[in-house]
Amino acid sequence: MGIFDALRRERAVELKETEFFDFSTDTLLTLLANKASADHIYTPDFEPEGGWDKWCSWAAKQGKIARIVRSLAKNAMSFDFAGGDERALELVRQMVRRTHLKTVLILAFKDWLVYGRCFLEPVWEIRGSNKELVKVKRVAPPTIRVFRDSEGDVNDLKDFLRATEYANYADELKPGTGDNITGFVQFWDKRHEGKAIFFKPDELIFIPRYPDHDCPDGISLLRENYTIIMNKLGMEKSQAIMAKRHIDPKLKFIIPEKWWSKRKVIINKIKQGLKAGLDLFLPEGMEVDILETKGNPVAVIRAQQHVEDQFIAAMGFADSFTESTSSNRSVGEVQLQFFERDIRPERALFAEVLEDHLIRPYVEAKLGKSVEPPHFVFEDLTPEDRIEKARILVPLFPYMTKSQIKKFFEDLGYPVPEEEEEELSAKLKAIDLATQKGIPKPVLSTAVDVRGEFAEEIRRLRNELAKIFG
Repeated sequence: MGIFDALRRERAVELKETEFFDFSTDTLLTLLANKASADHIYTPDFEPEGGWDKWCSWAAKQGKIARIVRSLAKNAMSFDFAGGDERALELVRQMVRRTHLKTVLILAFKDWLVYGRCFLEPVWEIRGSNKELVKVKRVAPPTIRVFRDSEGDVNDLKDFLRATEYANYADELKPGTGDNITGFVQFWDKRHEGKAIFFKPDELIFIPRYPDHDCPDGISLLRENYTIIMNKLGMEKSQAIMAKRHIDPKLKFIIPEKWWSKRKVIINKIKQGLKAGLDLFLPEGMEVDILETKGNPVAVIRAQQHVEDQFIAAMGFADSFTESTSSNRSVGEVQLQFFERDIRPERALFAEVLEDHLIRPYVEAKLGKSVEPPHFVFEDLTPEDRIEKARILVPLFPYMTKSQIKKFFEDLGYPVPEEEEEELSAKLKAIDLATQKGIPKPVLSTAVDVRGEFAEEIRRLRNELAKIFG
């Protein structure tokens, strides 16, 4: 049956008509065009079967995609804390170890990439007169619905909260611009009816990935690259099929005309034999031919490389981190620097939100509002940067104050322990930091009169400008 007959039959079933050959060819062409456009992935309202969250969860577990997402998350959330009050710094570091915050944030950043959003729940416990942060819980993004002050969201949330302990909160909700978050509900679906959990806006830390008016809850990295990912996975599947065809030549069985009426039985017997790995004993008169593989292998390789390059670029990753095909070290260094510039803004985004909604509240609960909390310090992706920074700063060491010297060691990754501070102070007293008195000769030889050089440079520039402008 041809495609037109199939369309006629399909349309007749929809209209519950018994005669389905009355449709004109023009009508059928219109139906065919509509059917093709409905299946097209580039339509604005396209959504994979089961929804984006389900597809993203599946895609994030596929081979190279999984490795890239994991690597991005581990590199981005490689951090420590520094600065602030020393008591606060030690308390925060203890809290990080106790709550396994580094592991939680790696997984949260992975959620951020995969689903386009992540949620963290600080779990507080009252112990006597003290408030203690006992856990930072990562909440699965697909289980959370975000409610804003749009009219529809406000009405839905009010209906849900009226039968809960938050009835008074529901009465205060009023429609607004639709941009402000009024709450979160976990398990907002029929399967968990009666078990849904409500969170006020300040009870969850919500970080969306590059939200806009179409996707206010953020946009997934994988969803952004849906077409490229599907092309890549399809290409990988085709590669496996092509490899099998090259290894296992296809046999062409020629059935004699006299046996044509029994061809189904013969075909089934052949299939059974192939599956069982048996040799085939053919009756006299039957022929077997071998189909040779054909095609342009160079074109296939180029197509594969094009898809791979698109995929790597779209995922914001450089292959040379794990499987470089280049022996040129500078290529890897350039890619590392690009990668660092690419994830540095995302690190800053996480740091700003977490310092305001997790670190500061914790320090205030333990030590009061007057104490300065520490801040995130992310590990460099290029360790050479630290060495270069140290090399530049060493000549200026004699001019640093005690606190600057402590910061210098801290930035190098060697913070001065509290119990060794007195020893450091005693050593620094032997050096007059305001002059060059007491500076060892090797250090003195590399030190320069910075102010003098600055003055000389300013005089030189002034003379050049005087020549140009008269």
